[in-house]
Amino acid sequence: MTATMQAHEIRKVYRRGRSNGLAAGRALQNARALVAAEESAGQLGRNLLRCLLDSEFYDLNRFAGCNEAWLSEPDRMDRCEEAAKEGGDGSTHGEIISDWREIAAMLTVDDDDEVETDIAAMTITYDDYDRLGAAIDAVECWHYANGTLEDEIG
Repeated sequence: MTATMQAHEIRKVYRRGRSNGLAAGRALQNARALVAAEESAGQLGRNLLRCLLDSEFYDLNRFAGCNEAWLSEPDRMDRCEEAAKEGGDGSTHGEIISDWREIAAMLTVDDDDEVETDIAAMTITYDDYDRLGAAIDAVECWHYANGTLEDEIG
């Protein structure tokens, strides 16, 4: 989050706190803490997504259902085959994001408080699964807002 966006979010939360009767100092303190917590959670989600994409689990499973996917998406198959001739990918950003969601859905979500997220072991906590989903949603929103969701990856 840029400093300008962060300041805007703090101002929004501060105004909400003031309208709910909080003293100015308390409203500002709460707003800063909330925005910092949301930024921290967002960073955790981005780190989880990076771990997932860099994992052997992702490499092994990205095309696990490839035969069915190619048969059900002949347009994507043709684009990918053409792009591969030139060293490209051919998938759209939206298709890749859908692939991420499918891979994330393969992870075992565990609600045991003693279990830690371990992408290599295909285990993730509920909180981290939510953070990972939010990070994927954020990437999708960025591409949607910038008009690149359906653009092919070079």
